[in-house]
Amino acid sequence: MAPFGNAAKSLEIDPAVEKAIAKRVGRSLPWTDAELDAVTNLHISHARDLSGLLRCPNLRILLLIGCDPVELESLTALSSIVSLTVEDSALRSLNGVTEFPLYTLDLSFNFLSDLTPALRVEPLKRINVTGNPISAYSYHSIIPGLRSRGIDVTASGETEWELTNLLHEAGLPYSYYRDDQGGYRLSRPGLALTDRPEVNHPVIAPEHLRDLLTHHPAEIPNLFDRSDLTDLQIEQ
Repeated sequence: MAPFGNAAKSLEIDPAVEKAIAKRVGRSLPWTDAELDAVTNLHISHARDLSGLLRCPNLRILLLIGCDPVELESLTALSSIVSLTVEDSALRSLNGVTEFPLYTLDLSFNFLSDLTPALRVEPLKRINVTGNPISAYSYHSIIPGLRSRGIDVTASGETEWELTNLLHEAGLPYSYYRDDQGGYRLSRPGLALTDRPEVNHPVIAPEHLRDLLTHHPAEIPNLFDRSDLTDLQIEQ
């Protein structure tokens, strides 16, 4: 089969995508079509251009961590994907999601507001939409609709959901969530504000964040500069 080296250069493959494919193939460029056809599982972090993924037509499991931009419509040719993870990224729309035969869909910490397309994903069994600025309609109607179909839905609690939306309304593109230990944290999805959105999530209690949003919203971005932050005490 013809090597993929020249095509890769002409398409200017994103370094993060190239690194992930090279790890699966077992060597760096050039790759043959046969080697790319054999790639079924990729884990990509911090990519800014996902077009190189289209060279792996048989992908079944795809993990995108801290990638920006992410548009599912541009990846629909990868019609064998059954498990898709897009975390800490800049996904804003579910357009195109119905083109994948997905069983699992993890969309935590993105910029999604409308979950309606998820209702038409077959044969979906599990979805995670934690940390998104989901609309009231999607939160109160679409999520229950998914659960009524027997789909396992993981979503933000009312407090985290409300505060995430208030942050976005204030022009702060952050996610507010509860970690596995019960602490409340802030994150910055996508690559516009940080090169590693999956790390450095400061802890801040709901009442403290609400107070900042009300009285000192301009101070909230400064929380990410304090790597030692475990909580924030507001002076009364």
